Amino acid sequence: MKRNRPIASGALPERHAVILAVAAAACAVGVGVVIREPLLVLTASAYLCLSFLYSLRLKHVAYVEMLIVASGFLLRVLGGAAATHVKLSVWFLLVCSLGALGVAVAKRYTELTGLGADAVRHRPVMRWYQPAWLRVAQIVVGAGMLATYLMWAVTETTAARPWHLLSALPLAAALGWFGVLTARPAVRPVEDLILRDAIMLCCEAAWLILFCFGLYVE
Repeated sequence: MKRNRPIASGALPERHAVILAVAAAACAVGVGVVIREPLLVLTASAYLCLSFLYSLRLKHVAYVEMLIVASGFLLRVLGGAAATHVKLSVWFLLVCSLGALGVAVAKRYTELTGLGADAVRHRPVMRWYQPAWLRVAQIVVGAGMLATYLMWAVTETTAARPWHLLSALPLAAALGWFGVLTARPAVRPVEDLILRDAIMLCCEAAWLILFCFGLYVE
């Protein structure tokens, strides 16, 4: 619950939170300057700007707010790749983008169906959402993520391709099971579904093993 977070609960005074936020922001941008990596500076700056705009206004704009949440995950991937000098393919970036968007849509869907009339008080923008449309969006985004993952896998080297194509099976199973879990009434938070559900963890472990083996043979 939001009221249990450090600032909302009073465990972290607002003044201290502001100081920590400014220091963290300066460090995030400063690291990119120190290692002379323009992409890291750009992604860190973009993340900070989007976060500010989201808190100021965009969290109240339907659909746009979900895109902002999803873009935050993508910017983290880009920032990590820039910091470690890892080159990412366009297909892999699309997979990350659609995966993040799918989580954001599922979160709004479970909040709307789980909280009912209280959903609007929890998050005012929820008044503009309909469960049926969010459900359709979740399915479409999940299918798009699987399709782009397969496109990424077929572009891999000959040695890695079979393993990465095989890794699409547990990914598909995870997406399907995730859809089943989010469709249940009184569902748990989306984060718990991803990180604490036994079947999801098995699918994720199977995907990770096959994915890493593909990297190893490559």
